[in-house]
Amino acid sequence: MKISAPELIELAKKILVAAGAAPADAGLVAANLVESNLVGHDSHGVMRIPRYVKAIGSGDIDVTTRPTTVKDGTVTTVIDAGWGFGQVAAITAMERTIEKALAHGVACASVFNCNDVGRLGAYTIGAVEHNCIGILTNNDGGSNPYVAPWGGAQAVLSTNPLSISAPAGEHPPICVDMSTSVTAGSQVQLAIQREEQLPEGCLIDAEGRPTTDPKVLFTDPKGALLPLGSPVAGHKGFALSLGIDILGGALSGAGCSGSAGRDAQGLFAQVIDISAFTSNDAYIAQVTGLIERLKATPVAECAKEIRIPGEHSAATKSERLTGGIYIEDATWQGIIDVGGELGVA
Repeated sequence: MKISAPELIELAKKILVAAGAAPADAGLVAANLVESNLVGHDSHGVMRIPRYVKAIGSGDIDVTTRPTTVKDGTVTTVIDAGWGFGQVAAITAMERTIEKALAHGVACASVFNCNDVGRLGAYTIGAVEHNCIGILTNNDGGSNPYVAPWGGAQAVLSTNPLSISAPAGEHPPICVDMSTSVTAGSQVQLAIQREEQLPEGCLIDAEGRPTTDPKVLFTDPKGALLPLGSPVAGHKGFALSLGIDILGGALSGAGCSGSAGRDAQGLFAQVIDISAFTSNDAYIAQVTGLIERLKATPVAECAKEIRIPGEHSAATKSERLTGGIYIEDATWQGIIDVGGELGVA
């Protein structure tokens, strides 16, 4: 099934409004999900609509609440998301952090009582529009961990992703957007939907044995994802994940992995105004020079090209804006089913 981005946003918005969301929030969330599909991150896109509708119905997403600032410093902000849409809270946090960074050079924010925010790069890229560098990390203090610690045979951690976006002159903005596990949990769900196996080195089963079967992550007892860098250097991914858990969970009060009774994402955002440190021309000269040196590197036999983080997403978005977004049959059926239940044709 192929559909244009505007049509998909409108359908997603209608479903969320029918589920009880305010039109403005529904439009924001719909646009956020479709943007993930546009840039090729289908696992963070509209396949989440049925999950959100279910969460609204159960009360896990409170469609009546608004993010509330509980601490408001000169260069810091602490926000209680109130268990509303995570996207609304994340955008609020980044907007306030950008505003303070432009006034003071650097600013940070944390968010607690937060539902799923989706793809982190959608928020950090907003800082680039203000000639800033945006950083966002995310942990989940809930009782449903996915990732084993380095050397462990049981899931304890969230996938603990991070994103860093930075201006790159005439090149597409650099956008690092990655989990600190070998793959994201939503990618495992996508593999199950596609009836595919995962590459070796991603998963262990409930006995701690390597496996390629994505279903082990959702069985009882369940398996676990491995830290980024596994099987050789998983200690590095584990260490990075631990740092993100502290920033997102301990600093915000959201709770570190495994400490909460429900899915509870904790965000840590930082924005850096480039002009507070160096001239824009000097910065761009350094970054574009680095990109050009990287691109000029001889390509290894096993690779086709050297791609800078964010480059592939920008190209995919251009293609999908022109040619439409392909939605897999199972995802489309799930959207149609939940829409039908809510009276949305």
